[in-house]
Amino acid sequence: MDFRIIIEWDEECGINLSQIFPLMTQTEQFFKSKDYGESVTKILMCLTCVGYDWKQRKRFKKDLCRLDYDIILDYFMIKNVPMVHKIGIVRRQIVELSEQVLSKYKFDAFDKETFLIDLKHIVNTIQL
Repeated sequence: MDFRIIIEWDEECGINLSQIFPLMTQTEQFFKSKDYGESVTKILMCLTCVGYDWKQRKRFKKDLCRLDYDIILDYFMIKNVPMVHKIGIVRRQIVELSEQVLSKYKFDAFDKETFLIDLKHIVNTIQL
C-alpha cells in the first residue's frame, strides 16, 4: 500500500516537527509491504495541528483507488497539557479520527478492520 502523511503543524502546540517526523516516516515505511485489498491502494493522511478552525477534508477517488483525509488534532488540548501527555493525545486522535473517517465509506474490497488494527499498532509502538 502507498501510505503517505503530510503535515500542517504549528509548533506552538508544544511538539516540534522533529518529534513528529519519526511517526510520519516509520508509519509510511510500515505500510509499504501491506495489502488490504484492491479498492484502496493509496492513502494520503494530512496530519493537522493548528490553532485556527480547519474543516476536515475527506475524499475517496474510486478510479484511482485513493483515499485522502485529514486528521485534525485538538490543538488547544495538546497545547495545554504537560509534555508527557501530548504524544499520547496525538496517537489516540490519529486512530480515533481514522476510524471515524473509514466508517463513512463502504469499500468493495478493502479490509478496513485489519488496516485500523495495523494503524493502531504502528502508531502506538513508534518511539517518539
